[in-house]
Amino acid sequence: MCSLENLRNIAFKAVQFAGYILLLNSAQAAAPPCQPTGPQKGLVIAVNFPSNPTESKSINSVDDDYFGANNALQDYWNEVSYGQTTLTGDTFGWFTLDYPGWENCITSDIRFHALEAASAFVDVTEYNRIFLRIVEPPECNFQFTGQGSVCSLIPVPGGGSMEASTSWNLTDDLAVLIHEGGHNLGLPHANSEDYGSTYSVGPVGVTGTQTEYGDLFDVMGSLPRTGHFNAIYKHRLGFITDSDITDVSSTGTHTIEPLTTAGTGKKALRIFRGAAWNGVAAIPPIDKEYLWVETRKETGYDDNIRQPGDAGHTAYGGAVIHIDRGSLSKSHLLDMHPGTATLEFQDAPLVSGESFTDPYSGITVNHDGVMNPSKNITLSVTITDPDSDEDGIPDAAEITYGTNPNLE
Repeated sequence: MCSLENLRNIAFKAVQFAGYILLLNSAQAAAPPCQPTGPQKGLVIAVNFPSNPTESKSINSVDDDYFGANNALQDYWNEVSYGQTTLTGDTFGWFTLDYPGWENCITSDIRFHALEAASAFVDVTEYNRIFLRIVEPPECNFQFTGQGSVCSLIPVPGGGSMEASTSWNLTDDLAVLIHEGGHNLGLPHANSEDYGSTYSVGPVGVTGTQTEYGDLFDVMGSLPRTGHFNAIYKHRLGFITDSDITDVSSTGTHTIEPLTTAGTGKKALRIFRGAAWNGVAAIPPIDKEYLWVETRKETGYDDNIRQPGDAGHTAYGGAVIHIDRGSLSKSHLLDMHPGTATLEFQDAPLVSGESFTDPYSGITVNHDGVMNPSKNITLSVTITDPDSDEDGIPDAAEITYGTNPNLE
């Protein structure tokens, strides 16, 4: 038997007015707070322009791209956050935006007038995520397929402002929608970092050649892959917390589960590798660096990591290692096989039986093996010169100097 709410949703799905289809997937309410976890309320507005009044697909299909049960933004956010971020919302359009100066194609103007068109049907201030599906006119020559901004105060028709993030998407491609959605949540790009054909990492405080979008295993990196956000980014968003991570400060063996696993096991190792003292003040800031180790499994949205043409992809069951230099920096994938240039970063992870030694910190990470069918992996970590307070001065040196090795 259908519930009253189900009947209401079915009825609203059938509403058509003046050529526009109005899709109401949730009851109107105050906008949720603009934060990466918890309920999110999305407003999708499909627009085009007088010189190209084309509809890329039916408005129902546009709605499914964002709010559908599978292969949709809401489904990805739900999976990648382990159910902690949920997206519901409404879709309106198609609207042909014919305002003075539309030929200038200014993104903030497009957003304002799209909100103006949608405001005839709904209170736009009740949403915290704005998604614009734009059919590009020839006058615009946009240099992007998608663009996303974090939450900010944006002007609304009739005066005032609302706090929301915005995506401007010129495509229906799922990977692009997810990538720009990551920016909406507050993430930068996921990059790679190369130190040549000999070393996987450089001295603390020294960066290698950083490639934008260079992380092949993260949707914030290389498209059209739709892989999960890496462990560093999941931690920043609050999808995983310190309790989901093993902080490694001494020699030992550890087990982690794939990032796609919505279980209670540890999702990553976080290993302090050193710190660089930055500044000339009496108490200068310390720039800390960490190695994060995670693994992936060929399931869910991570099933899309491997792409046609990949020759040496080893993320599934591999020990994927990133370097983290702080909450405002981008994550960088490190290459554990720097001598195989033809594979670029496809074989960046360690596979079972392999090990990596950081030549500057002395830290060794050994991939002990993969457990089936869980695809959890075990790792042995050796730390020869521990630094308990993570101040860049090893414990042995602090004892020699007469300082406290447990006090930064």
